[in-house]
Amino acid sequence: MSTLPQSKSDLLSLPNEILAKICFEVATLRSYKYWDPFNPHHISNLRLTCRHLHVPATRELARNFLTIPTIMYSRSSLEHLVELCKHPLFGPHVVGVNFHTCRLSASIFDEITSCLHDSAHRGNLEDVKRRRKDLNNYLELYEQERDLDQSDEAEKLLAKALSLLHGYGKAPSISLPGISIKSSKDHRLGDPMRPWGYPKAVDKFLCTNGHWRVVMGPGQLSRPLMILLKSAVTSGVEISSLDLQMPDSWVEEAVPTELDLQIVCKALTALKTLRADLSNPFLLESLIEILQATLPHAGTLERVYLHGYDLRDDQSHLSLDDTSRLDLARMGSILQSCQSGALVQIKLECLDVRETDLLKLLEAHKHTLRALSLIKIVLDGCWTRFLFWIRENLSLEKLALLRLQNIYKPNLGEDTEILHTGWWLGGGFSAEGVSDIRSELYDILKLMERKRSGEEVSALEWEEYEIDYDEYCEIRAWFDE
Repeated sequence: MSTLPQSKSDLLSLPNEILAKICFEVATLRSYKYWDPFNPHHISNLRLTCRHLHVPATRELARNFLTIPTIMYSRSSLEHLVELCKHPLFGPHVVGVNFHTCRLSASIFDEITSCLHDSAHRGNLEDVKRRRKDLNNYLELYEQERDLDQSDEAEKLLAKALSLLHGYGKAPSISLPGISIKSSKDHRLGDPMRPWGYPKAVDKFLCTNGHWRVVMGPGQLSRPLMILLKSAVTSGVEISSLDLQMPDSWVEEAVPTELDLQIVCKALTALKTLRADLSNPFLLESLIEILQATLPHAGTLERVYLHGYDLRDDQSHLSLDDTSRLDLARMGSILQSCQSGALVQIKLECLDVRETDLLKLLEAHKHTLRALSLIKIVLDGCWTRFLFWIRENLSLEKLALLRLQNIYKPNLGEDTEILHTGWWLGGGFSAEGVSDIRSELYDILKLMERKRSGEEVSALEWEEYEIDYDEYCEIRAWFDE
């Protein structure tokens, strides 16, 4: 029998590198639920088991689940953000903020009072008590929202959080998601889109007739954006990326005052990437005012992604008066606001654009621009002339052209302002490399010239530019890589 001492072998005796690897595997353990593939509860529970695992597990929790926290327009949510950024282990891992624009839905009040009326009519005392609790919850949240609206508390809390990120040397990304939030246990949204303070604001409401209600409905855009920009100016933080998604709201917003625009005009001087949803005409005027005030000062802007609402879908002819797309003049004002000397990538999708405005933008950035994507663009001008200019003047490394349309007047003899659209290129193509792009442009322009002159173009030649839905999605994703 051996007399050698037996070494103890347990989990905590393993090297720190192995423990860190174990924590990583636990944090990235996939769930069987397709709508929630990664679950923070496993690593969150592991960090509470003992002091030895607390630090590596906390790091993995922060890296995988807390880098871009999602908050909403409520005091408790904003306070949670401040506490997160202040935390010595969590705070340094925060690199961005999702600020939900949703607000308490007015329809909830009608639904609660209707249920209360029905319960009282039936004489069901227990139901009356439950509906009264819902009504009290609604009024409490309503008062909190109004208090935030009438004070600068939200701005102060955000400025404090951004100031902490600035102290870590971070230039955060900012996103304003426009989607509504559903109540209680509708997990299809997934954890990343559940704002801090969500249960306190939403899950307290009861479910009616087994259907999940939209408790936090469409909100505003310019007001939360202005709060964020003012907070950035106050904190001194530099915003690296801005993603603006339009809420599905039908209430027009007030245009920010000239004084407010002067305060925030230099809030985006360090901006690298802009993604803006321009699909809601009710919220567009105020957003344009903010972009016109801030974008001219974004001298380091490298990537611009703008998209509208694809109302036309795949219809080949439709009156512009029947759409809610961005009008041509407004689109031109946004494009001319992009005055950066470092712009390398432009992606426009589902927008109506004047050829002159687009050419001015490309001309101003032709020495830096390396990637261009035009998807479902309706051009007020001539595609042949425009693409010929691109071929002769730009040295692009990436180009994507999909489903391009023209604007035209159906009867030139009539005194009418009604404009219609028609396909110029129903399919599309993508190309990479300067020589390949110029070759592809030469081929499509030659084909269109043959078509214009009345020469017959075979189905085989057109087939090269036909794309199915999967190819369409692949080209769009390829450009975003």
